Amino acid sequence: MQGDAYVARDSHWRLVILLFASIGFVVAGVWMAGLFGEPPAGRRWSPETVRIVGLASTALFGFFAFVIGKRLTNVGEAFRIDATGITHAQMVKQSFSWDEITQIFPVQISGQKMIAYDVVDERFAALSGLRGRLASANRSMTGCAFALAMSGTDAKFDEALAAVERFAPDRLLLPE
Repeated sequence: MQGDAYVARDSHWRLVILLFASIGFVVAGVWMAGLFGEPPAGRRWSPETVRIVGLASTALFGFFAFVIGKRLTNVGEAFRIDATGITHAQMVKQSFSWDEITQIFPVQISGQKMIAYDVVDERFAALSGLRGRLASANRSMTGCAFALAMSGTDAKFDEALAAVERFAPDRLLLPE
């Protein structure tokens, strides 16, 4: 038909590197929060601000470590782009047909290239719990509910984008 599906798989060693980085930030956050004794003295920030930043860092990177650890226990297909649409399995397996996708485009956030996409309101409204909150957070940052991140996978951004261009209907493609 239009060629083979583009499949990105979780990369065990990349996930391990991301896990260690997350754990490092958790340890730094715990230190800044003062849970290992006196927090570091900052010249620009008050001790209370340092503690709050430390706690926020601990919570955020602790969550990242949890998600990465979960992905490490179930290393497999991270996402698939094919003639039927996108199957996104990086946290929870979800499939969206091209008819359900309303927009798709490349984004770059803090140097990280991703492919952002949004879905029809009915599918978005059906998201519940953590999935719904994460999709809402993604929408506020990128304008789309979902993003295909290459980190932690064997995916190459240019190849994934080429697969989108190959399989997505013309109505979704940005003019050149």
